[in-house]
Parts: sequence; C-alpha cells; structure tokens
Amino acid sequence: MDKKTININTKFASEVYKYFLSRRYGIGRCCDDELDKYYTKKENCDLSDKILPNYCQEEVIPPTPPVCNDFNDLDFNPQDFL
Repeated sequence: MDKKTININTKFASEVYKYFLSRRYGIGRCCDDELDKYYTKKENCDLSDKILPNYCQEEVIPPTPPVCNDFNDLDFNPQDFL
C-alpha cells in the first residue's frame, strides 16, 4: 500500500471510531459529513486495489481435441485381470 492509501484508511478508521463514540456515549462530533467523505475515498482506494492492469496478456490457445487411440494395437487381454 502506498502512503496515500494508508492515510485514507487511518482517517476513515478514526471517523468510524468517533461515530461509534457518539452513538454509544452521546459524545458529539463536530463534523458529521467527514465520515461520508472518507467512506467514499476508502471505497475508491479499495476498488483501485482490486482492479489491476493486465500487462502480460497471454495468447489463449484452445485445447487440442483428444487423440482417438486404436485399442486394437494394444496388447490387452481381459483374461489377465480375472
């Protein structure tokens, strides 16, 4: 992770902590819109981490069909297994 992503995640965690303090203990928050702002930034960072460019695109080669073997050429005797 780069420094910007760590900074956004830290601020988001701090805002979530302040939100739960206000909900549990009634401690007021000065800025209610900060949580929404950092939530959006965190989601954008998470999305950009998931979407990675594919620099090594390999050519897809379709599988070859199986080769039909002629079983008459094999030395197979069912009596050997009885």
